[in-house]
Amino acid sequence: MKRNANQMAPQSARPSFEIPLSDKIITFECSVPSIHGDPILIAALARKIIIFALEFGNEEFSFDYRLIKEIAETDTKIIKLCSQIIARNILFATCTVQSIKIFMVNDSEVQCLKQIKAHSSYINSIDFCDEYIVSGSDDHTCKIFSVKDNYEEHSVLQFSSAVTCVRFNPEELNKVLISVKNGNLFIYCLK
Repeated sequence: MKRNANQMAPQSARPSFEIPLSDKIITFECSVPSIHGDPILIAALARKIIIFALEFGNEEFSFDYRLIKEIAETDTKIIKLCSQIIARNILFATCTVQSIKIFMVNDSEVQCLKQIKAHSSYINSIDFCDEYIVSGSDDHTCKIFSVKDNYEEHSVLQFSSAVTCVRFNPEELNKVLISVKNGNLFIYCLK
């Protein structure tokens, strides 16, 4: 097989930067720069969640990171940052097999705002914006929770098969896209 001139050979692919972590990474989520200033990286390890501020310098290969917080937490399968980082507070959600936890973190404290027993089966996907959290599960439901109403259940959508992925439309956060295992993709307007 002939290699394209633009393709790197696998043995020459070297990372530009590395963040050494102490345990197996389960999942991670990264933000773009925001009101908080620097991009945020949240990594779920086997026994904890680590939150970093990433610092990219003006030079082409300038990079550093700063530890914001470590949270002792096990069984995290999914992490999702809120679409907004408000002032110096980082708002994010984590999922275990059937539950969602919403955290608010800043340089001085960690607060678990709410724990929700969301589904009766495995949660496959969540998304988080300023107004809603949406989750999809093997229990054939998509659930929508209202942020302004203390994360109370806003709506439950039933499907004929497992919900595999949920995403807010980044251009219009009141619209959510939902895919199900039987091959259908749905779009719902939440207002």
